[in-house]
Amino acid sequence: MSLKKTLLLIILLFGISTAGVFFAKQILSHKQTQVPAEAPATNAPPEYQRIICLAPSITEIVFALGGQQQIVGVTEFCKFPEAAQDIQKVGAYINPNFEKIIALNPDLIIYQGHFEKMTQFCQDQKIEFLNFELDNIDNVFTAILKIGKKIGRLQESAEMCQKIKTELSKIESSHQGQIPKKVFISMFREKGSMASLATIGPNTFINELVEIAGGKNIFDDVKELYPKISKESLLKRTPEIIIEIHNSDNLTPEIQTSLAGNWQFFPDIPAVQNDKIYFTQESSLFIPGPRLAIAAKTLSVILRGDLDQ
Repeated sequence: MSLKKTLLLIILLFGISTAGVFFAKQILSHKQTQVPAEAPATNAPPEYQRIICLAPSITEIVFALGGQQQIVGVTEFCKFPEAAQDIQKVGAYINPNFEKIIALNPDLIIYQGHFEKMTQFCQDQKIEFLNFELDNIDNVFTAILKIGKKIGRLQESAEMCQKIKTELSKIESSHQGQIPKKVFISMFREKGSMASLATIGPNTFINELVEIAGGKNIFDDVKELYPKISKESLLKRTPEIIIEIHNSDNLTPEIQTSLAGNWQFFPDIPAVQNDKIYFTQESSLFIPGPRLAIAAKTLSVILRGDLDQ
Protein backbone atom coordinates (compact mmCIF):
# COMPACT_ATOMS: atom_id res chain seq x y z
CA MET A 1 0.00 0.00 0.00
CA SER A 2 1.53 3.34 -1.05
CA LEU A 3 2.33 6.14 1.37
CA LYS A 4 0.07 8.44 -0.70
CA LYS A 5 -2.87 6.08 -0.17
CA THR A 6 -2.33 5.80 3.58
CA LEU A 7 -2.03 9.58 4.01
CA LEU A 8 -5.22 10.11 2.02
CA LEU A 9 -7.03 7.55 4.17
CA ILE A 10 -6.05 9.33 7.39
CA ILE A 11 -7.06 12.75 6.04
CA LEU A 12 -10.39 11.53 4.68
CA LEU A 13 -11.35 9.51 7.74
CA PHE A 14 -10.40 12.37 10.04
CA GLY A 15 -12.73 14.62 8.10
CA ILE A 16 -15.53 12.07 8.33
CA SER A 17 -15.06 11.32 12.01
CA THR A 18 -15.07 14.98 13.05
CA ALA A 19 -18.18 15.88 11.11
CA GLY A 20 -20.20 15.91 14.34
CA VAL A 21 -23.11 13.94 12.90
CA PHE A 22 -24.81 11.25 14.98
CA PHE A 23 -26.34 8.31 13.12
CA ALA A 24 -26.95 4.56 13.54
CA LYS A 25 -28.48 1.67 11.57
CA GLN A 26 -28.90 -1.97 10.80
CA ILE A 27 -29.28 -3.58 7.39
CA LEU A 28 -32.75 -4.86 8.08
CA SER A 29 -33.63 -2.55 10.96
CA HIS A 30 -33.80 0.58 8.87
CA LYS A 31 -36.59 -1.17 6.99
CA GLN A 32 -38.14 -3.27 9.74
CA THR A 33 -37.61 -1.54 13.10
CA GLN A 34 -40.75 0.19 14.29
CA VAL A 35 -39.80 3.82 14.73
CA PRO A 36 -42.58 6.34 15.40
CA ALA A 37 -43.67 8.00 12.15
CA GLU A 38 -43.94 11.32 13.99
CA ALA A 39 -42.08 12.39 17.10
CA PRO A 40 -44.21 13.20 20.13
CA ALA A 41 -45.04 16.88 20.41
CA THR A 42 -43.62 17.26 23.92
CA ASN A 43 -41.24 15.42 26.20
CA ALA A 44 -42.19 14.13 29.62
CA PRO A 45 -40.11 15.45 32.51
CA PRO A 46 -36.91 13.40 32.90
CA GLU A 47 -37.25 10.54 35.33
CA TYR A 48 -33.54 10.60 36.21
CA GLN A 49 -31.07 13.40 36.85
CA ARG A 50 -27.92 11.55 37.98
CA ILE A 51 -26.94 8.96 35.41
CA ILE A 52 -23.86 6.75 35.22
CA CYS A 53 -23.00 5.36 31.77
CA LEU A 54 -20.88 2.21 31.83
CA ALA A 55 -20.04 1.88 28.12
CA PRO A 56 -18.80 4.25 25.39
CA SER A 57 -21.87 3.40 23.31
CA ILE A 58 -24.24 4.38 26.15
CA THR A 59 -22.36 7.62 26.83
CA GLU A 60 -22.55 8.57 23.15
CA ILE A 61 -26.29 7.91 23.01
CA VAL A 62 -27.01 10.11 26.03
CA PHE A 63 -24.81 12.90 24.66
CA ALA A 64 -26.39 12.64 21.21
CA LEU A 65 -29.83 13.01 22.77
CA GLY A 66 -28.72 16.14 24.62
CA GLY A 67 -28.72 14.58 28.08
CA GLN A 68 -25.08 15.17 28.96
CA GLN A 69 -25.97 17.44 31.90
CA GLN A 70 -27.60 14.45 33.56
CA ILE A 71 -24.44 12.29 33.41
CA VAL A 72 -22.41 12.17 36.63
CA GLY A 73 -20.11 9.24 35.84
CA VAL A 74 -18.61 7.33 32.90
CA THR A 75 -15.96 4.66 32.35
CA GLU A 76 -12.31 5.26 31.56
CA PHE A 77 -13.02 4.21 27.97
CA CYS A 78 -15.72 6.83 27.32
CA LYS A 79 -13.69 9.27 25.21
CA PHE A 80 -16.23 10.51 22.67
CA PRO A 81 -17.44 13.15 22.47
CA GLU A 82 -14.50 15.03 23.94
CA ALA A 83 -16.62 16.51 26.72
CA ALA A 84 -17.14 13.00 28.10
CA GLN A 85 -13.50 12.97 29.18
CA ASP A 86 -14.22 15.70 31.74
CA ILE A 87 -16.86 13.64 33.56
CA GLN A 88 -16.00 11.70 36.73
CA LYS A 89 -14.53 8.27 35.93
CA VAL A 90 -15.85 5.21 37.77
CA GLY A 91 -13.33 2.64 36.53
CA ALA A 92 -13.70 0.23 33.64
CA TYR A 93 -16.74 -1.78 32.65
CA ILE A 94 -15.36 -5.11 33.85
CA ASN A 95 -13.85 -3.58 36.99
CA PRO A 96 -16.01 -0.65 38.14
CA ASN A 97 -15.20 1.30 41.27
CA PHE A 98 -18.29 0.70 43.37
CA GLU A 99 -17.22 3.15 46.07
CA LYS A 100 -17.06 5.96 43.52
CA ILE A 101 -20.40 4.93 42.10
CA ILE A 102 -22.05 5.08 45.53
CA ALA A 103 -20.42 8.46 46.25
CA LEU A 104 -21.91 9.90 43.06
CA ASN A 105 -25.40 8.99 44.31
CA PRO A 106 -26.78 7.93 40.90
CA ASP A 107 -30.49 7.44 40.31
CA LEU A 108 -29.89 5.45 37.08
CA ILE A 109 -27.06 3.24 35.84
CA ILE A 110 -27.00 2.19 32.18
CA TYR A 111 -24.70 -0.51 30.88
CA GLN A 112 -24.15 -2.77 27.91
CA GLY A 113 -24.70 -6.53 27.90
CA HIS A 114 -25.32 -8.89 30.80
CA PHE A 115 -23.17 -7.91 33.78
CA GLU A 116 -24.47 -9.86 36.74
CA LYS A 117 -22.11 -8.22 39.23
CA MET A 118 -23.48 -4.79 38.31
CA THR A 119 -27.07 -6.02 38.26
CA GLN A 120 -26.66 -7.41 41.78
CA PHE A 121 -25.01 -4.20 42.94
CA CYS A 122 -27.89 -2.09 41.62
CA GLN A 123 -30.44 -4.35 43.25
CA ASP A 124 -28.61 -4.28 46.57
CA GLN A 125 -28.26 -0.48 46.49
CA LYS A 126 -31.80 0.01 45.16
CA ILE A 127 -30.53 1.92 42.13
CA GLU A 128 -32.56 1.81 38.92
CA PHE A 129 -30.67 0.27 36.01
CA LEU A 130 -31.00 -0.37 32.28
CA ASN A 131 -28.89 -2.75 30.23
CA PHE A 132 -28.86 -3.35 26.50
CA GLU A 133 -27.45 -5.93 24.13
CA LEU A 134 -25.84 -3.97 21.31
CA ASP A 135 -24.61 -6.77 19.03
CA ASN A 136 -26.58 -5.49 16.05
CA ILE A 137 -27.88 -2.12 14.96
CA ASP A 138 -31.49 -2.97 15.59
CA ASN A 139 -30.44 -3.10 19.25
CA VAL A 140 -29.08 0.43 18.91
CA PHE A 141 -32.49 1.73 17.82
CA THR A 142 -34.08 0.04 20.83
CA ALA A 143 -31.50 1.55 23.19
CA ILE A 144 -31.90 5.06 21.75
CA LEU A 145 -35.68 5.01 22.14
CA LYS A 146 -35.70 3.51 25.64
CA ILE A 147 -32.94 5.77 26.93
CA GLY A 148 -34.67 8.77 25.37
CA LYS A 149 -37.83 7.96 27.27
CA LYS A 150 -35.99 7.50 30.57
CA ILE A 151 -34.04 10.76 30.38
CA GLY A 152 -36.95 12.88 29.19
CA ARG A 153 -35.86 13.10 25.55
CA LEU A 154 -38.31 10.86 23.75
CA GLN A 155 -38.87 13.41 21.00
CA GLU A 156 -35.15 13.66 20.29
CA SER A 157 -34.79 9.88 20.26
CA ALA A 158 -37.59 9.43 17.72
CA GLU A 159 -36.14 12.14 15.51
CA MET A 160 -32.69 10.61 15.75
CA CYS A 161 -33.93 7.18 14.71
CA GLN A 162 -35.72 8.65 11.72
CA LYS A 163 -32.60 10.55 10.68
CA ILE A 164 -30.56 7.37 11.05
CA LYS A 165 -32.88 5.50 8.71
CA THR A 166 -32.72 8.23 6.09
CA GLU A 167 -28.95 8.59 6.09
CA LEU A 168 -28.23 4.88 5.97
CA SER A 169 -30.76 4.32 3.23
CA LYS A 170 -28.86 6.89 1.16
CA ILE A 171 -25.59 5.03 1.66
CA GLU A 172 -27.20 1.69 0.84
CA SER A 173 -28.96 2.97 -2.28
CA SER A 174 -25.76 4.52 -3.65
CA HIS A 175 -24.45 1.09 -4.70
CA GLN A 176 -27.66 -0.67 -5.70
CA GLY A 177 -27.23 -2.82 -8.79
CA GLN A 178 -23.52 -3.33 -8.17
CA ILE A 179 -21.96 -6.69 -7.35
CA PRO A 180 -20.89 -6.69 -3.67
CA LYS A 181 -17.14 -6.83 -3.19
CA LYS A 182 -15.71 -9.69 -1.14
CA VAL A 183 -14.35 -8.15 2.05
CA PHE A 184 -12.23 -9.49 4.88
CA ILE A 185 -12.45 -7.45 8.07
CA SER A 186 -9.36 -7.92 10.20
CA MET A 187 -9.89 -6.95 13.82
CA PHE A 188 -7.05 -5.41 15.87
CA ARG A 189 -4.22 -7.46 14.39
CA GLU A 190 -0.86 -6.84 16.02
CA LYS A 191 1.95 -5.37 13.96
CA GLY A 192 4.31 -7.99 12.60
CA SER A 193 2.08 -10.95 13.43
CA MET A 194 -0.18 -13.07 11.23
CA ALA A 195 -0.48 -15.80 13.86
CA SER A 196 -3.85 -14.83 15.29
CA LEU A 197 -6.42 -13.55 12.80
CA ALA A 198 -9.84 -12.45 14.02
CA THR A 199 -12.83 -11.20 12.05
CA ILE A 200 -16.58 -10.54 12.26
CA GLY A 201 -19.51 -12.94 12.08
CA PRO A 202 -22.92 -12.36 10.49
CA ASN A 203 -24.75 -11.26 13.65
CA THR A 204 -22.65 -8.16 14.28
CA PHE A 205 -23.24 -4.51 13.55
CA ILE A 206 -19.99 -4.35 11.57
CA ASN A 207 -21.19 -7.10 9.24
CA GLU A 208 -24.35 -5.08 8.67
CA LEU A 209 -22.32 -1.97 7.96
CA VAL A 210 -20.20 -3.83 5.41
CA GLU A 211 -23.35 -4.83 3.53
CA ILE A 212 -24.78 -1.32 3.73
CA ALA A 213 -21.54 0.01 2.26
CA GLY A 214 -21.67 -2.38 -0.70
CA GLY A 215 -19.52 -5.28 0.46
CA LYS A 216 -19.92 -8.94 1.38
CA ASN A 217 -18.24 -10.25 4.50
CA ILE A 218 -16.45 -13.43 3.41
CA PHE A 219 -17.06 -14.94 6.86
CA ASP A 220 -20.79 -14.22 7.02
CA ASP A 221 -21.54 -17.92 7.50
CA VAL A 222 -19.82 -18.50 10.85
CA LYS A 223 -21.64 -18.78 14.17
CA GLU A 224 -19.42 -16.70 16.43
CA LEU A 225 -19.70 -12.93 16.70
CA TYR A 226 -15.95 -12.32 16.45
CA PRO A 227 -14.28 -15.60 15.49
CA LYS A 228 -10.64 -16.45 15.13
CA ILE A 229 -9.98 -17.87 11.68
CA SER A 230 -7.28 -20.02 10.14
CA LYS A 231 -4.89 -18.92 7.40
CA GLU A 232 -6.21 -21.77 5.24
CA SER A 233 -9.82 -20.57 5.47
CA LEU A 234 -8.78 -17.05 4.55
CA LEU A 235 -6.91 -18.27 1.48
CA LYS A 236 -9.91 -20.30 0.31
CA ARG A 237 -12.29 -17.34 0.52
CA THR A 238 -10.14 -15.06 -1.69
CA PRO A 239 -11.06 -11.57 -0.41
CA GLU A 240 -10.92 -8.74 -2.93
CA ILE A 241 -10.49 -6.11 -0.21
CA ILE A 242 -8.93 -6.31 3.25
CA ILE A 243 -9.90 -3.71 5.85
CA GLU A 244 -8.10 -3.68 9.18
CA ILE A 245 -9.79 -1.96 12.10
CA HIS A 246 -7.40 -0.81 14.81
CA ASN A 247 -8.25 0.59 18.23
CA SER A 248 -5.23 2.85 18.26
CA ASP A 249 -4.48 6.56 18.49
CA ASN A 250 -1.20 6.16 16.63
CA LEU A 251 -1.92 4.57 13.27
CA THR A 252 0.72 6.60 11.41
CA PRO A 253 1.48 6.18 7.68
CA GLU A 254 4.72 4.43 8.63
CA ILE A 255 2.87 1.94 10.83
CA GLN A 256 0.30 1.34 8.09
CA THR A 257 3.05 0.66 5.57
CA SER A 258 4.55 -1.89 7.96
CA LEU A 259 1.15 -3.51 8.58
CA ALA A 260 0.53 -3.74 4.84
CA GLY A 261 3.88 -5.44 4.36
CA ASN A 262 2.85 -8.23 6.73
CA TRP A 263 0.12 -9.25 4.27
CA GLN A 264 2.75 -10.37 1.74
CA PHE A 265 2.55 -13.60 3.73
CA PHE A 266 -0.52 -14.24 1.52
CA PRO A 267 0.70 -13.43 -2.01
CA ASP A 268 -2.12 -15.41 -3.66
CA ILE A 269 -4.97 -13.40 -2.11
CA PRO A 270 -6.48 -10.98 -4.68
CA ALA A 271 -6.54 -8.11 -2.18
CA VAL A 272 -2.80 -8.50 -1.64
CA GLN A 273 -2.04 -8.90 -5.34
CA ASN A 274 -3.99 -5.73 -6.20
CA ASP A 275 -2.85 -3.62 -3.24
CA LYS A 276 -6.38 -3.38 -1.81
CA ILE A 277 -5.44 -3.35 1.88
CA TYR A 278 -6.75 -0.50 4.00
CA PHE A 279 -6.41 0.55 7.63
CA THR A 280 -8.66 2.63 9.83
CA GLN A 281 -8.84 3.68 13.46
CA GLU A 282 -12.32 5.19 13.04
CA SER A 283 -13.75 4.59 16.52
CA SER A 284 -17.36 4.40 15.28
CA LEU A 285 -16.49 1.04 13.71
CA PHE A 286 -16.14 -0.62 17.09
CA ILE A 287 -18.65 1.38 19.14
CA PRO A 288 -22.29 0.45 18.39
CA GLY A 289 -23.72 3.88 19.06
CA PRO A 290 -25.12 6.94 17.29
CA ARG A 291 -22.16 7.31 14.86
CA LEU A 292 -22.75 4.11 12.95
CA ALA A 293 -23.64 5.92 9.75
CA ILE A 294 -20.22 7.58 9.90
CA ALA A 295 -18.79 4.06 10.11
CA ALA A 296 -20.87 2.98 7.11
CA LYS A 297 -19.64 6.00 5.16
CA THR A 298 -16.04 5.15 6.04
CA LEU A 299 -16.49 1.64 4.65
CA SER A 300 -18.34 2.95 1.59
CA VAL A 301 -15.47 5.30 0.72
CA ILE A 302 -13.03 2.39 0.85
CA LEU A 303 -15.21 -0.02 -1.13
CA ARG A 304 -15.96 2.54 -3.86
CA GLY A 305 -12.23 2.93 -4.43
CA ASP A 306 -12.22 6.65 -3.66
CA LEU A 307 -8.89 6.29 -1.86
CA ASP A 308 -7.26 4.94 -5.01
CA GLN A 309 -7.89 8.07 -7.07
